[in-house]
Formats: sequence, C-alpha cells, structure tokens
Amino acid sequence: MKIDRETCALKTKCKKKTCVEDCSGWADAHIRKKSDTRLLAVKLTEAELLKTGEDLSNEIEKAALIELELKTMKEQYKAKTAEAEGRIASLSSLVRAKAEMRDVSVTVISDYTKVKVRVETAAKPPVLVEERDMTPSETQQHLAFGQEWDKAQEKKRKEAEKAKKEKEADKKKTTKK
Repeated sequence: MKIDRETCALKTKCKKKTCVEDCSGWADAHIRKKSDTRLLAVKLTEAELLKTGEDLSNEIEKAALIELELKTMKEQYKAKTAEAEGRIASLSSLVRAKAEMRDVSVTVISDYTKVKVRVETAAKPPVLVEERDMTPSETQQHLAFGQEWDKAQEKKRKEAEKAKKEKEADKKKTTKK
C-alpha cells in the first residue's frame, strides 16, 4: 500500500515522494515494523515451575496405572488362553480316543463252580465288560445269600431307624406336656 508524505507516521518530510510502508522509524531510513510471534526460551516463575512439577507427577502416576492395567489384562488373557488350550487338549484326546471314562452301573456275577467272574452293564440288553478267572480272595464265598439278603438287611436297618425316630418324637411330646 502506498502512503503519501502527509500521512507518514513520523509526520516528517520523507526524502522519497511516497512511502512504501508505514514510517514508524527514522525518517531517512524507511524501516518496516510488524508484529509477529517467535518461539523463545522464557524462564519459568516459581509458581509455574511448581504447577508443572505437579502436572508431571500426575502424568507419571497415570502412566504407571495404565502400565499396571495393561499388565493385569495381559495376565487375564494369558490365563484365558491357557484355559482354552487345556480344554482343546482335553477335547482332542476325547475325539482321538472316541471314548470317555464314565461311571456306569454294572452287575458282577461270581460263578463259584467255574471259578469265573463276569462283569456286565446293568443296561438292557447287558453288555459284557469283563470275563476273567477269580482271584484267590474272590474264591472265598461270603455267608450272605446274595442281593435279596442285602436288601432285607437294608430294610431292617431303615425300619429300626424309623422306629428310633418315632420314639424320640414321642419322648419330646411327653416332655413338652
């Protein structure tokens, strides 16, 4: 922008007939003056230094908490991964063996005349699980009369317990009166 002599900032006679810029400096030397910002090192005040120290401390604490959270998450996912891998190993062994060990009701048949033991499933129809010779301890016959005798003994035991409970209940009733 061209400025004429009369509007010159110094209001002095310029040697040039028209000023190129605002003459805010010497009349003889035309000096350009403009506002600008520059990044310069400025010494911090005590208050600014204290505030910056607090901010630094807070950020260090935040970073430590984030690091701890990351470590915890890594451990959790490591445990989840190990659990999944264990389950995979278990299932793959089941698939490979095509069988699983389970408790199954069986009937053990001891034939003392043939000195043999047969183990069959209790399912209908029974499936032979094992047939073998008796061990020396198995050849000793028990005085019991089989499953019927065991059932009769169990029934007697239950009846005795029931009678005992009834006596105790009668006893409590009579002591309350």
